[in-house]
Amino acid sequence: MIGPVTVSAVIHLMGLTASDPPFYLVAIAQVVMGSAIGCRFAGVRFAMVGRTLMLGAGAAVILLVVTACFSWAFQAAVPVAPSALILALAPGGLAEMTLVALALAVDSAFVSCMHIVRITVVIVFAPMLFRLGFRAAD
Repeated sequence: MIGPVTVSAVIHLMGLTASDPPFYLVAIAQVVMGSAIGCRFAGVRFAMVGRTLMLGAGAAVILLVVTACFSWAFQAAVPVAPSALILALAPGGLAEMTLVALALAVDSAFVSCMHIVRITVVIVFAPMLFRLGFRAAD
């Protein structure tokens, strides 16, 4: 996924194109993503779904409050729309947050780039932090 995103970014930055994906492709992608997520609930008891929804709702509120705080703090330094900044800092997958940005007509390139940076930072620094943590525990 990073390769095509990088190629698209280079082509857009060079000014060779400024096109957006067609609406029907975005709608199809959302249906496919929703179906894939919905299929994972096959055979799960309703009580388990309810408990998970309650825990997920609590976690979502905490994460959204943290996102809003960081978005507010960075708003003066980053010249983008507040909605783009919130989507860029919100926890979520790269594909999912990009689809939300496209659906809301928010700067999807900025949102995608920020999530790629987040993923890269986690991949690079998480192993180092775990090693430090295990050394401290010994």
